[in-house]
Amino acid sequence: MYCKNCGTRLEDNTRFCTSCGTERQQGAAPSGAYASPVSLPPQRGTASVPAAWPKKGKRRGKVFAITVSILLILVGVQSMSLNMVGKTTDAAVTDARQDRRKYGEGTPDPRRFRIDYAFSVDGESYSGSARLILKHGVRENQKIRVRYLPYYPAINAPAENTKILGGMLLTGLGTFLLVLGVKGKVTIG
Repeated sequence: MYCKNCGTRLEDNTRFCTSCGTERQQGAAPSGAYASPVSLPPQRGTASVPAAWPKKGKRRGKVFAITVSILLILVGVQSMSLNMVGKTTDAAVTDARQDRRKYGEGTPDPRRFRIDYAFSVDGESYSGSARLILKHGVRENQKIRVRYLPYYPAINAPAENTKILGGMLLTGLGTFLLVLGVKGKVTIG
């Protein structure tokens, strides 16, 4: 079967032409009606219709995969930056509470804490929060080592949480997912 408008060969079960988008009539001519397909030049102001538009869910999954990969890259670069160019200072613990999450363990680890801390650089105060395993517990005003970016101290983390290998792995994984997401090989959701 061929399109009555442009002559493109159509599958028997298609309703619209994949080339020009014209709806096929129910009582259309049999498959051998045209000796050869007719090719008309595209008309001005009309866009060609792709053979198959990606489904809405697939597009969302692709966008979500790209977004997740960019976030992984940013977190990895942040961790590497803190490790390579970050400066170290002491911060005072302002709040500490036991972290009751299980993290795959049978019972919560009593040494795992969620802490808030504060420090100052050049007379400006900055703060942060983290989850840490503290072997001897924690008390208010306890000092912990914190790494921060000298040009933007609001980006900071406890010194023990800034591992260059972890940052490299996150950046590499994010880049890998970004390439696959752009190519449409990976969708999330």
